[in-house]
Amino acid sequence: MKCIVKIKFLGRFKTDVGATSIDIPIGDRASIKLLLKELRRNFKALSSVINDDGAPSYDLMVLVNGIDINVFDNLDELYVDDDDEILLVPITHGGRS
Repeated sequence: MKCIVKIKFLGRFKTDVGATSIDIPIGDRASIKLLLKELRRNFKALSSVINDDGAPSYDLMVLVNGIDINVFDNLDELYVDDDDEILLVPITHGGRS
C-alpha cells in the first residue's frame, strides 16, 4: 500500500520549492531520513539545509506531526506513515563574532 505524506514549507523554503506544501507518495514505510534525502534530490535549493545522508543541518527544523525530530535518537528508525504531516522550518541564529 502506498502512503502519502504532506510536506509543508515555511519562510524561504516556500520560495525555494515554489509551493507552500506538497504531497509525496512513499512506499509502505519510509524513514524521515529517506524522505529528506528524496527532498534534497528533488529540490536542489534544499541541499544547503539537508545533508547528503538525509540529516537536517542546524539551519533546518523538521517537525513530524508537530514534534521536533531532534528529540528522537535515531532518525533512521523514525518512520513516517500515511497522512503524516512534515513541516520544514528555516532557522536563523547568530553566532560569535
